[in-house]
Amino acid sequence: MSTKHNVPKARTIGAEADFAWQVSARLSARLALGLLDTKVLVGAGESASLQGKQFDRSPPYSATAAVDWRVTDRLRLSGQLRHRGAYFSDPSNSRERRVNRATNVDVRAEYDLAGVKMFAQVRNLFDSLILLRLDSASSGEAEDPRTVSIGIGRTF
Repeated sequence: MSTKHNVPKARTIGAEADFAWQVSARLSARLALGLLDTKVLVGAGESASLQGKQFDRSPPYSATAAVDWRVTDRLRLSGQLRHRGAYFSDPSNSRERRVNRATNVDVRAEYDLAGVKMFAQVRNLFDSLILLRLDSASSGEAEDPRTVSIGIGRTF
């Protein structure tokens, strides 16, 4: 359960940058970076205790790196690495509800056989326990564990 608080004054400052690079006709890369700084400047009434605290669920930084390689006209390999900084799950910034930084890797292979695409992909390649939210010291929400998918498709 989540509680929302109205505060008289707060600040958020952030920046995002996204870089794409076509290394060759068959290889491309992408890098994305995000920076975020949040703070409750003035708290009053029920929100008085939040003064000076960070916004909940707001990591101070995040980054994504991705590579897409067309090995041949039929075979395509891609991978993505995502990383984010630690953040608090609650507006009070409780130490026991702090979510640690995390890194996740996804990979995919795709083969085109006369217009029919076959693929295999793995999300959360290293089967990392990546928390998204902590409701208490023993309860919260996590990203899915390693997930393997195999499929076939055709576009008309």
